[in-house]
Amino acid sequence: MRKIIVDLNVVKDNEFSLMYEKFGLDVQNKSYEDFERRLLQMSIQTIIEVKNRQQNLTSCAKWIFILEDIQQKSDCMYCIWGV
Repeated sequence: MRKIIVDLNVVKDNEFSLMYEKFGLDVQNKSYEDFERRLLQMSIQTIIEVKNRQQNLTSCAKWIFILEDIQQKSDCMYCIWGV
């Protein structure tokens, strides 16, 4: 089982509908459980690894999460939605 921690601290109002369309996440109601279920159904190929954490995390889009036990890795930082 993958443990997913989602950082949604900085989400603009106009991004709510886009996030719901992409991930099925109801941000306004903080439906993190639904978000986690949807992420677990996503294929690994849609996840982009952040190569340089310190440099990329500041310019990375809002949706940053940690996937544990993925391809025998642990505590790797991944980013979706592009860098």
